[in-house]
Amino acid sequence: MNANVIEELERRRHMFNQIIQAYPTGRNVPPGFLRGLRVYSGQQGIYFDKANTSGILGAKESITVSVLHTGHH
Repeated sequence: MNANVIEELERRRHMFNQIIQAYPTGRNVPPGFLRGLRVYSGQQGIYFDKANTSGILGAKESITVSVLHTGHH
């Protein structure tokens, strides 16, 4: 497995562990806490942390899609 991919998996595992340590049930985690970990930003739905993930596969360009799920559409 690519070293960059392994590093990203470890980064995500670390974020998950921080969430579970602070909120053991994994429920009702405040958006501000998630933003602080760079898991979430605003109301994008699917969040792309370009600063930390853009070079994982060595591509110079990237694309992301944002989805807002309101529960009604």
